[in-house]
Amino acid sequence: MRRTLVCALVVAVALAASGCGSANTCEGTCGGGGGQGGEPGIVAGGAAIPDPSGAADYVLFFGDVATGERAVATFPLENVGATNRLIHVGEIASPFGLSGGPTMLPSGGTGALEFTYAPGIAARHEATVAIDDGDRSFSVRLTGRSEPGALDCPERISFDADVGVEATTTVTCTNVRAVPFGLRAAVDAPFAVTPEQAAVEPTKTVDLELAWTPDAAGSSTGTLRLEDTTGRELAVVEIAGTAYAGPRFSCDAGPFDFGFQAIGMQPERLTIHCTNTGDRAAASIATTSDDPAFVATGPAGAVDAGASFPVEVAFAPSAEGSRSGTVAIESTPPGGSAEVPVVGFGRQLAPCAMALSPTALRFPRVAPGQIVALDLELINDAPHACAVRGLQLVDGSGAFSMPEDVPANFDLDAGRRVRFPVTFSPTAEGEFAAAVEMRVSDPAQEQRSLPIAAVAGDTCLQFEPAVVDFGMVRQGCSASRSVAIQNTCTWPVRILGVDPLHASEPQSPGAGFSFDPAVVLPATLAAAGTRNFELGYANRIHGAENGGLVLDVGQEGELFLPMRGAGDPDFERTDNFTAGARKLDVLFVVDNTADAATVQQALVSHVQAFLSRAQADGVDWQLGITTAGFGTGGPGCSGTVNGAEGGRLFPVNRSSDRILTPRVTGYDALFDSYLQAGTCQSTARAFDAAVRALSPGVIDVLDVVATPEPLDGNLGFLRADAHLAVIFVMAADDESGTGIAATYNFLAGVKGVDHPELLSVHVLAPGTSCGGFDPAGTRLEGLVAVTDGAVVDACAADVPMAQQLGAAAASWPTAFLLEALPEDKNADGVIDDRGTSPDLVVLVDGEPVPSRNLAGDVVWDFNSALGSVRFRVPLAAGQQVEVRYAEDCR
Repeated sequence: MRRTLVCALVVAVALAASGCGSANTCEGTCGGGGGQGGEPGIVAGGAAIPDPSGAADYVLFFGDVATGERAVATFPLENVGATNRLIHVGEIASPFGLSGGPTMLPSGGTGALEFTYAPGIAARHEATVAIDDGDRSFSVRLTGRSEPGALDCPERISFDADVGVEATTTVTCTNVRAVPFGLRAAVDAPFAVTPEQAAVEPTKTVDLELAWTPDAAGSSTGTLRLEDTTGRELAVVEIAGTAYAGPRFSCDAGPFDFGFQAIGMQPERLTIHCTNTGDRAAASIATTSDDPAFVATGPAGAVDAGASFPVEVAFAPSAEGSRSGTVAIESTPPGGSAEVPVVGFGRQLAPCAMALSPTALRFPRVAPGQIVALDLELINDAPHACAVRGLQLVDGSGAFSMPEDVPANFDLDAGRRVRFPVTFSPTAEGEFAAAVEMRVSDPAQEQRSLPIAAVAGDTCLQFEPAVVDFGMVRQGCSASRSVAIQNTCTWPVRILGVDPLHASEPQSPGAGFSFDPAVVLPATLAAAGTRNFELGYANRIHGAENGGLVLDVGQEGELFLPMRGAGDPDFERTDNFTAGARKLDVLFVVDNTADAATVQQALVSHVQAFLSRAQADGVDWQLGITTAGFGTGGPGCSGTVNGAEGGRLFPVNRSSDRILTPRVTGYDALFDSYLQAGTCQSTARAFDAAVRALSPGVIDVLDVVATPEPLDGNLGFLRADAHLAVIFVMAADDESGTGIAATYNFLAGVKGVDHPELLSVHVLAPGTSCGGFDPAGTRLEGLVAVTDGAVVDACAADVPMAQQLGAAAASWPTAFLLEALPEDKNADGVIDDRGTSPDLVVLVDGEPVPSRNLAGDVVWDFNSALGSVRFRVPLAAGQQVEVRYAEDCR
């Protein structure tokens, strides 16, 4: 190994022919001391280190070098003379040498001599070499120290191998010295070592791989010898190898647990999986058990090397109790062996009465690519447990499947039942068959089988959704969903009948699904036609349920409409809503009979409070005013139709804005003037006026055809997403021909019967304290009651009338219609959040909100008549409302 020393011990020697005439002159002129010469003399370079021993002019240390290694040190040279100079190097004693350098330097030139140190033994070495240029000379003492390399290796290595198969192992050795060295490795046959040569750095490790491919069974030994490049021995490692021939077995570890086994049933069987990991075939395999309840059976023939084989173990207990044993597996010839523990429990059971429901599983026509499921139920009607063993789906088509978590073996307690789905997912048209098979603890009929039949085929009748999912309902409750049936045929299709699947077995799984009984069949679907049907689900069970309906479509055959649902006795519904923008349309119906002046003036005096309240609540409002007058009036009424507005907004002739909003200039003054409608009519038909104002032909047109006045329609007043407040300003009871029920039904229909929260009716009337009438029991009070409105006393002194009315109209209850009726958990007759078990839990933006605040004010309540949660405080648009409750299934 070549080693170059680059360190502070490198000495630069300059040879100069600069005309120095003597040693003293050279020291002063050429920067060096010592030596002798002529003209000019040889001098040492400025980096030269004088030899402190005096044995030479300069000294050069090579440091520590491992025995057998080679180190190199360089001397830079310089000719500072005026002429070229030849360089002469004297004799050099071993183990030092000269490996290179210039023999001549031109004037001003530089160069370097390479000296080597290659120790062959461990010792300290010195030698002196003379260097001259013919006129002057220098001496340099070379010195170095050598020590041998040393390895720390394991004394012995053992490893196993199969005959004919190469095996390897690694020998790791460490250089325990601070010097690098070269390593040579040799090993006895039949072993091999790699690498055979390596460089080992100070304190580092070297890995040597031993390989062995035995050709016969038995043991082999050898020696791994390690030496340095000089041939000096560093370490010896003894090698011992063992070669194996014949079979060797690796089997499942166990223990194998058979669980409960009914005495007298066919033995339960489990399989132990083994592999011959040896290099020879096992000619035969013997299996034994130390407990006669366990009978093991191995393969009948030979098992090749590397092949796997099963050992089947049957458990047939003859008495009750726990049993345990060991199955021993042995090979011929010897070499392969394994022992596997087995456990089980014998149980004496009376014959069980196991029923399968339905008795056969049938999938009517299903489109290829669709995935549908039907439930199979096992029912133990016996008064004792029943053992079920070997439950499996036998299907050669691959179109059927069962959940992976359905156990093959289990015990079903008395009176219990277990349900699981069978899924049909055809990929092509055709008829399919399969079966669910099992064994039960019934000696008279131990083997049970439930046949499965299915048909897959395309059809031009499509269902949307393809599978009707009723979701989770409270156990015992019902739910409804709609399905659209679309006829994509080019001809009409008749639906002759709809029956539940397995209709002949009404107690079978899925019997709770139903078709709308109000539909009259047969029914015809025109080509490209679509019809919606209502479907029902009456839950009876806890857990998931799959089923469906069979449609008889004549020449199209039978179609299957799959359905699913689930029940839970503790299920609580969660209805989610988003609060909308607060929009308010207010229709004032003003009494303009002779006694109405007082109530008109009272409302005018508080109009600003009303508008201020609505404005402060952030309500997007718009107002319209009409009168309760229909007949010919007189000059005592304002407007242009003598008080006969009859539902048309004031003023009829559009002399000013008829729909007032905050964006109308001077809306407050206009509102004041409109309310002073006058007193020219003899009859107050307020209900009739409200109905007419919102009826088609008036509310949705610019001009009412039946009246002579132009452009007198109410188009633009009614907004679909706004709350409609109808406020009757009355001096006496209503005198319309329209009844309370008819009026309410009409008004409710304006906003939609599904949105009762968008309608309220209020009354402003002078009470008996100021000579008015008591609205209790009147038509007005009856209409207000069914819409959760307010009756306001126009003469009230403590609360400004219009502010009270404004609170009722502008802060109407924001109601959210629940999907079902909540259960009264506390049986107190009130649906609320009081008590230890709240009937309702209401959250707004994820935070629980109690029905009353700390001051006792109502925040929200439940309207039992409408089935809605009503907020009495404003909700900002976009706020998320969540209502949780248990459904009342009664």
